[in-house]
Amino acid sequence: TCDATTVTLAANVPNGWSANSGAMTLIPGETQSITMTVTSSTEATDGTYNIVINAKHSADASLNASQVVSVSIVAPVTGNNAPAAQNDSVTLTSKDPVTIDVLKNDSDPEGDTLKVISVTQGAKGTVQITSNGQLLY
Repeated sequence: TCDATTVTLAANVPNGWSANSGAMTLIPGETQSITMTVTSSTEATDGTYNIVINAKHSADASLNASQVVSVSIVAPVTGNNAPAAQNDSVTLTSKDPVTIDVLKNDSDPEGDTLKVISVTQGAKGTVQITSNGQLLY
């Protein structure tokens, strides 16, 4: 017959990293699982890191085992998100030209400067981009 046995798990991690260790006691025919949490250094760069997990048997060192686990760190992609453009409208009360500040109610998530680069001509008049980025209709 087999007696209950205790197995201790520990991780060898790179400098500046941390990992919790844990132990479990198994009785014959029992299955258990254990969760280890590994925290990378705040200064870890993109790359693959090898972590050695050691299992130590409490009574028989010949049953000790090690396993290498590879962990990949990939920095989050921080790109340029699209601006949030809002619809614009103007009501004309005469045939006089009107200036429309189409960027006034728009925003950019990163705070980038917004600029009008092209326009579609109106059905009943012309549209021009002014030097300050507004539209003249």
